[in-house]
Amino acid sequence: MIILPDTLLQIVVSGGGVIIDLKKQVMLPDTLRQLAHAASISGGWVVIKLSDSVMMPDLMRELALHGKGHVIFDLS
Repeated sequence: MIILPDTLLQIVVSGGGVIIDLKKQVMLPDTLRQLAHAASISGGWVVIKLSDSVMMPDLMRELALHGKGHVIFDLS
């Protein structure tokens, strides 16, 4: 299932949590930053499943910083 980034953002802003599988859905870094920041404010969660996708370590650190403990990276 593909959900628009704006819908994901509305869910997180409302305090909900989302799991984003980068193998199934393409997300721009700016969108991930917005989601992480929204989670830090609302108390929601963002779980990013990397699977065999590649994400630069700098972006991972940045998302963790923006998320303030509300971003989880699933490396399985």
